[in-house]
Amino acid sequence: MEFEPYPEKGKSVMRERRWSFKSIVLIVLAVLVLILFVQNSQVVSVKFFFWELTMSRIIMFPLLVLAGFILGYVLCLTGRKKH
Repeated sequence: MEFEPYPEKGKSVMRERRWSFKSIVLIVLAVLVLILFVQNSQVVSVKFFFWELTMSRIIMFPLLVLAGFILGYVLCLTGRKKH
């Protein structure tokens, strides 16, 4: 319930606040991401050519997602310039 200090004439002082579909979806996604992070807190080694990185999966997942977004964005930009 939300309180209105100076309601207009004929209106109730208290209003009921409803959850929107977007709010519910965002909360569910946030909980799922939190579960993903908590369940994957092990330390892993990543080997790439001559390099070997040791890091927690909690750090690795967001870095890989960010790298994927950046790569997709760059590929999208290069695809648009050809037309």
